[in-house]
Amino acid sequence: MKKTILFICLLLNTLLLSAQYQRAEMWADKIAELDEKNEREGFTQNCVLFIGSSTFTRWGNVADYFPNSITVNRAFGGSMLCDQIYFFDKVVKPFNPKQVVIYTGDNDLNNTSTTPEEYMEDVICMTRLIHYHFPEAKILFTSIKPCPDRTHSFKKYKKANQLVARLCGSV
Repeated sequence: MKKTILFICLLLNTLLLSAQYQRAEMWADKIAELDEKNEREGFTQNCVLFIGSSTFTRWGNVADYFPNSITVNRAFGGSMLCDQIYFFDKVVKPFNPKQVVIYTGDNDLNNTSTTPEEYMEDVICMTRLIHYHFPEAKILFTSIKPCPDRTHSFKKYKKANQLVARLCGSV
């Protein structure tokens, strides 16, 4: 009887946890790929870590642009900053980075109801996570680029870039 109750409790807990973050399932394959990559390459410590969406995913030769730094790219295309936050323990934490370079925002704000102010809540959350785990790490947010296919979101991008710049200037 106790085993059955324990099993039911564990099952309910698992269902509740998976329901807490609805976007987690969509990243299962990509996170598995990153896990395999980490297993092959290991966890480079004291690196410059690039995270974010496809703008960084497609930047295959990051190391060529930073020859004096040890770089690691763990971006995953299509992601939003909330995804980076959710997978922080897998994407950021194992590397003990000396700097984290982040590109997000266009997916967060394009064709969504998310406001620049709401996006900023995630920016602040990510900043706090990094500072908590790596107090000496530098954080660099790259501005949201104006993609020609997303001109309808330019106003939101501009406002979000202003808010992020203001936050960076206050730190």
